[in-house]
Amino acid sequence: MGVRIVSDSTADVPKKIAESLGITIIPLNVHFGAETYLDGVDLDADEFYRRLKLSVQLPTTSQPSVGAFLEKYQEILDSGDQIFGAQDWAYYLLSQIKLFLLIVSMLALVWL
Repeated sequence: MGVRIVSDSTADVPKKIAESLGITIIPLNVHFGAETYLDGVDLDADEFYRRLKLSVQLPTTSQPSVGAFLEKYQEILDSGDQIFGAQDWAYYLLSQIKLFLLIVSMLALVWL
């Protein structure tokens, strides 16, 4: 039994570091017009900036879905590990806390 760190992609943890330390990164949604990409999955930094230069409208982001967090959290819990949720509190403070509390209640976890 171990402790696993889970964060969304706003933490900007390099992929190799996340993999070597076992950090689970849940990607934000990046919207360029009607097109939606998963940050760091479908859209890396180079492609983001390339699209940004070409885009008439600025991109927007949205937080990962409850389902995305639930799926990863359940996967970790099923492996016998515990979860340390490391969020970028300065940016997503209110919405992420609400999301985290919802996930906790859905998984019937004890949050200290």
